[in-house]
Amino acid sequence: IPRALLVTEKPEPKNKIYLRKMWLGSLARPHLVHLDHDMVTDIRYQAWSDRGLPIAVWTVNDARRAEALRALGVRSVISDSLFL
Repeated sequence: IPRALLVTEKPEPKNKIYLRKMWLGSLARPHLVHLDHDMVTDIRYQAWSDRGLPIAVWTVNDARRAEALRALGVRSVISDSLFL
């Protein structure tokens, strides 16, 4: 069964530290990692990509940001906008 790991670093009460830091992520053996787009930089993208993890990003509602992330190589962009 294909699995994705949804990840954010936002320090909200429901986002426990072990989820924000992906400490248990390898146990899930995800096929795809869905990252909060705010987490993605060139260096971080390369580190995840080097591990062979396809990356999707969420929630990108700015067309320029979506284009920049696609240029980096993210697999998909999740958005609330119909016009991206």
